[in-house]
Amino acid sequence: MAWCKKNINERWDKRFTTHIKEEHDDGVLVLKTRFNQVWNWFSATELGNTVTEYWQQWYERAAEGNYSNDPSRPYPEYRDEEPHDLKDVAADLFARVKPSTARLRSGGNDPSPEGKDVFVPDLGKIGILGRRWIVSRKRTTNLFDLANAWKKAVFQQLNEDIADNK
Repeated sequence: MAWCKKNINERWDKRFTTHIKEEHDDGVLVLKTRFNQVWNWFSATELGNTVTEYWQQWYERAAEGNYSNDPSRPYPEYRDEEPHDLKDVAADLFARVKPSTARLRSGGNDPSPEGKDVFVPDLGKIGILGRRWIVSRKRTTNLFDLANAWKKAVFQQLNEDIADNK
């Protein structure tokens, strides 16, 4: 009884305090998915570490112009002709990457005009590289959900019929 009285008093005292909720946690990247049993044996943290480590290595290699086409661990060259939706990224959130040194030596086509450096969005500055990854599982619809929806619709109609008869 004392616990209940203490918490009721605490809630009463805090009823007018303003709670500012952050829209999202900057330290977490959420992978949204449908519920699947495979997620029980899958580590989103491990996936996040693998992906972000690769991205970090790509930025380090791209800053030097050291790209690789190795099939086991490719580090492809940035190509600006790829379609993307990054038109309104702030200028200070870009990283400078160099064109491939092999292309410059062979005189091939460069991703940038005249072999100049290219600016790409920097995931480290944007804040994606340092985030923790978690999985948000959305449960799929099953027969029980359909039966509950049907039951709710029947009771709603029954209530409307009773209200109309009065």
